[in-house]
Amino acid sequence: PPPPPPPLSLSTPTALFTPPRPPYVLVETTTLPAWPPPTHSLTTHSRTHSLVPTRTHTTMSAPPRPGAPPQSEGPKFKVSEVQYKPPTNINNVITANNILLIQMRNRLIRLDLNDPDELYDIPCSKDPTAFISNVFVDPTGTHVIICIDAEVLYLHKWWTKPKPLKEFRGQTVVAMGWDEEALVSGGKDRFDTVRILAATNTGQVFDAELTKAEFEEPNTLLDLKWRDCYSFEEGTILKDLNFYRFPKRNQIYLIVTTASRMYQFVGPVDAETFADVFAANIKDGDPTFREIPGNLSHFRFHPGQLHSSDRPSYFGWLNSAGILHGPLKFGNQEPTDETVMAGAHLLPFDKSQKLVSGDSLQAVNFTMTEHHFIIFFHDRVQAISRLTSSGQNSVPDVTWTHVFPGYPIDGIAYDQYTGILFPFSRKKVYEVSVDDEKSYLWRKLLDLKRYDEALEYTSNPHQIQLIHKQQSNYFFRRGEYTKAASLWGSLPKPFEESVIQLLHLGPKNSEALFAYLNTKLGTLRYQDATQKTVLATWLLELHIHKLNVITALGTMRTEDQKKQQLAIVTGEIQQFLKANKNNLNQHTTFSLLAASGNTNLLLIYSALIKDYDRLLQHFVQEGMWSKSLTIFSQHPDPTAIYKYAPILMYNAPKETVELFIKVNDQLEVSRLLPSLMRMNPANPEAKQHLLSYLKFLVGKGNKDQSIHNFYVSLLAALPKESSLLNYFGPPPSHSKRSRKYYYSLDFALQVCTKHNKKRACVVIYTYLELYSEAMGQALLLDLKLAKLVADAPKDEEIRKSLWLIIVQHTVEEKKDIKGAMHCLTQCPLLTIEDIIRYLPDNSTIEEFSEEICLSLEESNKKVEELKKQMVSAERSSHIIREDLKKLKLQGGTVSDQRLCDLTQLLIKGRMFYLYPDGSCFLISALADEVSQFRTVPEKGHV
Repeated sequence: PPPPPPPLSLSTPTALFTPPRPPYVLVETTTLPAWPPPTHSLTTHSRTHSLVPTRTHTTMSAPPRPGAPPQSEGPKFKVSEVQYKPPTNINNVITANNILLIQMRNRLIRLDLNDPDELYDIPCSKDPTAFISNVFVDPTGTHVIICIDAEVLYLHKWWTKPKPLKEFRGQTVVAMGWDEEALVSGGKDRFDTVRILAATNTGQVFDAELTKAEFEEPNTLLDLKWRDCYSFEEGTILKDLNFYRFPKRNQIYLIVTTASRMYQFVGPVDAETFADVFAANIKDGDPTFREIPGNLSHFRFHPGQLHSSDRPSYFGWLNSAGILHGPLKFGNQEPTDETVMAGAHLLPFDKSQKLVSGDSLQAVNFTMTEHHFIIFFHDRVQAISRLTSSGQNSVPDVTWTHVFPGYPIDGIAYDQYTGILFPFSRKKVYEVSVDDEKSYLWRKLLDLKRYDEALEYTSNPHQIQLIHKQQSNYFFRRGEYTKAASLWGSLPKPFEESVIQLLHLGPKNSEALFAYLNTKLGTLRYQDATQKTVLATWLLELHIHKLNVITALGTMRTEDQKKQQLAIVTGEIQQFLKANKNNLNQHTTFSLLAASGNTNLLLIYSALIKDYDRLLQHFVQEGMWSKSLTIFSQHPDPTAIYKYAPILMYNAPKETVELFIKVNDQLEVSRLLPSLMRMNPANPEAKQHLLSYLKFLVGKGNKDQSIHNFYVSLLAALPKESSLLNYFGPPPSHSKRSRKYYYSLDFALQVCTKHNKKRACVVIYTYLELYSEAMGQALLLDLKLAKLVADAPKDEEIRKSLWLIIVQHTVEEKKDIKGAMHCLTQCPLLTIEDIIRYLPDNSTIEEFSEEICLSLEESNKKVEELKKQMVSAERSSHIIREDLKKLKLQGGTVSDQRLCDLTQLLIKGRMFYLYPDGSCFLISALADEVSQFRTVPEKGHV
């Protein structure tokens, strides 16, 4: 590497701005790998010019000073010299999206930095005297507009020869505005069309619109129809065109700059042309603008915002007096409102700084990074901190300077996508990049006592600790003890020293001690459980003391103010308990809260630690039944309900029953029975709620006899018998399966007899098979019920005798002979002879002739049916006899290895049956198989 230059002294004019630190020295010079790589030659497609494959890298930094950050802190600016040897002088350099365009007199050198192996020399005119005045490239590097003499040319990135734009024949384009939001990567999904603005040397502004697909096509701009939007006054030379869309506010902002003015135009985002936007902003013949004294040379937006596809948030404007800069305030401005540059400040040049020749040092160009203004002079570049140089009457904070040896710097190109700067002279092109731009800002802001801002620019624990230490000392000196104490808690300051110092401040500054303890508690580790408990308890005592002071002294002016202050402090205690419930000792905390006399806080803490038993005890004692029942829905142990169920059932039967139903799957209902039996007799609805719960249990299939007996007793006590009969159901029938019951029949009979529920007694008698008692009771109530009882027994003799009792009752008591005869159709066991004997002696045949005829017809049908059965039986017996005769003559062959089809045992040597179909069974096995389908008496005959 070449030897470093000698240190720069104070007498050497190193900067336009006076640096606040000692002069910068050259500390590192290295030779980096070639850029671009290998040597290239340049012609239209032939190679004639070469790039030397080396570049020199230089980094400048300040010498250390007492208390200053280490030399590793600070922005790392890198300057690389691209030793390109052009055939003629370089007039300008333009860059976008890693495309570098080197402008010479009448030709362009194009280099794709992503693929630097190919360099293209593109001639723009055959006239050797032609001169390129302006070159514009869109943000994607796709389209290039070239102004050469009185002609405007268009060059696509795929072409090696430009073509003329006939729309601008005889004019010169001086500014272009590209739809950056639609073109950058983050904005592709937002807008479907791309808008373009162009300004000419006559002050006219044209616009055009095309789709994104059309934007990529090579000939798009050649065929594009440009529309005349607006004409500025004669002699106005436009320098920049920028526009940004805000769809949510339905606004579009168009910013046009000249040498001394910034024009602002605001219109609807869906305006068809920019002519509508311009027209909406004319007030008394002139649009809204801001005028800056002096001859402004360059206008810049914060490029970092554009790179992320957002709108710019900051701007800078360079003129002979300095840099006008500030935030951009895009709001709901109307067309005639103030400009978006309302909060701008001027960063003035230091006019005392002179060159050796005595002439003032003039800035060539500038740009902005996220945290710096980068200003280029003819022989050097300076970086000035935007953050520490902002505000009115600010002193420039120079953080970096680099001197370019040899040729003076004529201009700069900035690629907003890569953040790389390309300063250039007539013979050389440089590359300037910055890394770790904000690493030193925390130190600069700390020196300026801008502590909160300093914290935003560091995540290093030691740096944060240093900022907090200085900030706490600053607050303490100003008497802001609470703020200072809250910072002490995060510093490694001895605990005892801090507490004693805060206690000496007196009770008027007790908030400072509270703030310190609160912050200290937050810094303790998980392992410091004891320290956490002590601090949390102390803080709780301070909270309760504050509450007691407000309650006891009554220092508030009015009762409303006192209540308001109590509510605030109570809320603070509640939040503290919630945040520190795991740090507090429960016994100690309950003691402190109980001593304060604030029951509400006790309940809040109990709820936080889930002490449901304490909550239940309190709510039950206070008669707060609904809250008590709410606790059970959160209680992890459902068995706790057994303890409080009696009193809850007595005082809130409805809500208690609803709770029982909700948690039924987790309860042992038998343990609830004493509680269910404890009802308030003065509450007429209590019994209904209890019945609904028991009905729910029965419907769920509960088989507990005690529950069913209790349900029967409650139903029997009701005035009406319908609910009880619905529960019992009808008497059992011999032809149907009897329904299951889980209550005690004896108990049910006793209860029903006690409450004179006669129909229910008939059903129970039937289940007990006490048919005579059931029949006697049923005949007194209802003949239909008696018939159901008569149909219950399975024994036909008993069933017939019961039907005869009904017949006798019908004839003798009801005098209804036809009703008695109707029993013949209801009970097949009865015959006409059975009924005739109960008829009175004076009965005539005409009274039941119809029934006799029906009986005779029925008998005749039975005789005919029997005849048919006899004929069928005779036929079957004949067939059987014939089969037996055949079987006597039929034989079969069985192998000595044949197995029994039932037992799979060999039949050899055993008695067996051989059937015509070939089946073979051992006699003993077949007898056992058939026996299981026979009754006990029949088994002896098998």
